[in-house]
Amino acid sequence: MKSVSLFTAALIVLLVANSALAQNTGSRIEGRPSQPLTIVRFDEPAEIAAIRASIARGEMGEAVAMAESMLAADPTIAIQYFGNNALCVALSAAKDWEGALAACNKAVRIRPGYWMALNSRGTVQLMTGRHQQALADYQKALQALSADSLEADVVRHNIALVDGEHKETE
Repeated sequence: MKSVSLFTAALIVLLVANSALAQNTGSRIEGRPSQPLTIVRFDEPAEIAAIRASIARGEMGEAVAMAESMLAADPTIAIQYFGNNALCVALSAAKDWEGALAACNKAVRIRPGYWMALNSRGTVQLMTGRHQQALADYQKALQALSADSLEADVVRHNIALVDGEHKETE
């Protein structure tokens, strides 16, 4: 049961990280007082929003298919990076850990210093019990970020998950 709740927490972090926190440029649009701010993003392909929505609906097969289609359609570096990171997240949500790890590795090879793919790969590592590798990925992701950023808060949360999970398995 503990691994299910840990997986749920990790998946939420992946979705949050992919949906709201990787912004390089953009602006905030205020929602109703009862709703959080929406971040408009200009640094990722439009297909990523559709993949993210499929994951949120629990349609992992559709999300995987969209990510694979995106990768097949466009060989540019940016699309390959975002597509592989999205594929990693979708395969993680489907609990295809080895496929997710392969996709994350491709994204990290494309942009080794970019926090998002390191964070995604760290979560796959955590979910498969590879605590040292997860911690190493999260620490590299954290080094790529401004210490006071929202992204850094997400990564620090993930580091705390590794620490908590590692202590329980000792």
